[in-house]
Amino acid sequence: MKEFIKLILKFTVILFLLFAIILGAIVLYTKISGKDVNDSPLSLFTDTKETKTVLIAGLHPDGPLTDFILLARYSPKSGKINALSIPRDTKVIGSIDGKINSTYAKKRNMQDLVDKVTEITSVSIDNYVLLDTKAVKKMVDAIGGIPMDIPFDMKYDDNEQNLHIDLKKGPQVLNGDKAEQFIRFRKNNDGTGYALGDVQRIEAQKEFIKSAVQTVLKPSIITKLPELIKLGFELIKTDINIADVLEYLDDVKKFDPDNLHIETLPGEGMYIDNISYYVHDAKKTVEVVERLFNNIDVVDETTDDTSNSEDKTVKNSKEEISIEVLNGTSKNGLANSVAEKLKEEGYNVTKIGNYKTTTNINTSIINRTSVNYAKEIKDFLGKGAIKNEIEDDAKVDVTVILGSDYKS
Repeated sequence: MKEFIKLILKFTVILFLLFAIILGAIVLYTKISGKDVNDSPLSLFTDTKETKTVLIAGLHPDGPLTDFILLARYSPKSGKINALSIPRDTKVIGSIDGKINSTYAKKRNMQDLVDKVTEITSVSIDNYVLLDTKAVKKMVDAIGGIPMDIPFDMKYDDNEQNLHIDLKKGPQVLNGDKAEQFIRFRKNNDGTGYALGDVQRIEAQKEFIKSAVQTVLKPSIITKLPELIKLGFELIKTDINIADVLEYLDDVKKFDPDNLHIETLPGEGMYIDNISYYVHDAKKTVEVVERLFNNIDVVDETTDDTSNSEDKTVKNSKEEISIEVLNGTSKNGLANSVAEKLKEEGYNVTKIGNYKTTTNINTSIINRTSVNYAKEIKDFLGKGAIKNEIEDDAKVDVTVILGSDYKS
């Protein structure tokens, strides 16, 4: 999960940079050609978009080793981005030290890394992006900061990593330094933090991405284009041409972070000759690649994380679906009110109570069994992020946790 959050940070930075180059190219095109934005090359690519697979790597701040490696495939048809995180210590043949993160460093050649990732995954790669990861703060500052509502005071210090987080609860505009603090936050010095753990933390990262995208799309960003374009060219090395970027511009604008799904290359850490490596599991890798990259064009009506739930036939009778409703807000009687609505619809509500916290959580609908009932519950309530927490001895089929985003 730690790797996932790091990747969210990098993905956000990539969004910033791509937006800067995209918008800059459009402005330059219109100035040079004298044409309206609607006459730009954008209009030439409305029906030709194809599924793309891109290798994204970030350089370590202190040298040419890659700090992270992410293989991502985007489907215009389904709107999904499925990605595979490749641990930097993955054992390979032919790099400087036997680890994949020194593959690029050997010749400063991204094609070497592309070939090595293809060798491991058997996935054909269309393009690459190499990102300098030192400029997160600069990029956020360049766009004028990111508006965020901090759910609670965040205070954490780690002298070993030179990481110091000090954020106050409430709505505010995060500058580069504070944005990095927010994204890296896991827990407070006293052990408190996100009530739902990594589930809520991931939701917070998604909210950050949404806010970042909205900020970059504001008309006022035009005045910041020179600095953004300069940073973009300083920080990105890619073989993606501007025509390809323009082709997917509308998709980037409409992108929903809930459609981003990231898994880690299967394997385990081990010591070989007293050196720490991550040894990937070739057999399990085939299974993960099949799931992430070969079925991404299939359009799914839901964008929630239900990939681990078996697609079994739903029981015919609503009264056979047992539900517990928990109030995660400070509004008295909310769980009772929702429970009554569910009962009136014919569902079997077996438990009503309060959730363990009322601190700024969003509504969640959790599958407890291998049958996916959460989708129909969400459709009825009109709100809720679907999760899977399968339990062999589950006492209910579905748990509904009502958050501050639920309006009765």
